Amino acid sequence: MLVDFFDPKELAAAISELLLDLEKAKKIDKAARQSILSRFELNKRLQQQLSLINLVAAGTLSN
Repeated sequence: MLVDFFDPKELAAAISELLLDLEKAKKIDKAARQSILSRFELNKRLQQQLSLINLVAAGTLSN
């Protein structure tokens, strides 16, 4: 569920909708959690950080 966070009425309406429809809120919660877990998995991020550190240490990463 995407809303314009600069629009207080739209944001309030979306929150109200989720408070009234707990099944929809649970679905969004589950999907959001899965998305975060898959995109920010610790081992994957650590490998990327180590690769970056190795590039910097070897002097192969430049501006």
